[in-house]
This record gives sequence, C-alpha cells and structure tokens, in this order.
Amino acid sequence: MTVDLPSGKTTTGTISGVGAPEQVDQNGTKTVVVPVTISLDHPSDAGSLQQASVLVDFPTASRKNVLTVPPAVFAAGIGATLLIGAVAGLYPAIRVAIIPPTASLNA
Repeated sequence: MTVDLPSGKTTTGTISGVGAPEQVDQNGTKTVVVPVTISLDHPSDAGSLQQASVLVDFPTASRKNVLTVPPAVFAAGIGATLLIGAVAGLYPAIRVAIIPPTASLNA
C-alpha cells in the first residue's frame, strides 16, 4: 500500500493491525473512522513521527497476467457485430426485393 505522509513524502507499508470502527462527528457530519496500524517498509521516511493522520492508497484486488478489455472496445465489438449482422441480412433481402417474382421463378 502507498502512504502519503504529512511531510509530503510518499512511502509504502503493510497493515499490521486494525482497530474497531468508531463513529466520529466532524463539523456536524458523522463519519466512520477505522483505526489502522501500518508498518512502514522504510521507517526512516516518517522521520520523528510516531502517530499521524495520513492518506492511504491500497488496492482492493489485484491479479497477475490478466488481460483487460476497456469498455469502449467492448462496446465497439458489439456495435461491429450488429452492423455486420444487419448488412449480412439486408443485402440478400434487398437483392431479392428488386428481382421480379417471375424472374426468380424462371431461374
């Protein structure tokens, strides 16, 4: 996980403990705060800090060797499929529509 320290530095760490959630009133707005203890990978990055409120970015899930498809590409694939299907169905129908019925019976 990534930790943004009050000094402006960014470092990495791992969660070593999670406390009980607490409901806190901040400026008239109630929020839930979960105390978390983080062991920094490089403790010297924190300087003399022993305890501080920090911003933490951590992945909710990660996978290795996964192919991702952007939503725009997925939508374009569906659109292309519909267009090809429409052309494949309409082209023969239009050809048949312009041939007189007697000509197609004679063939």
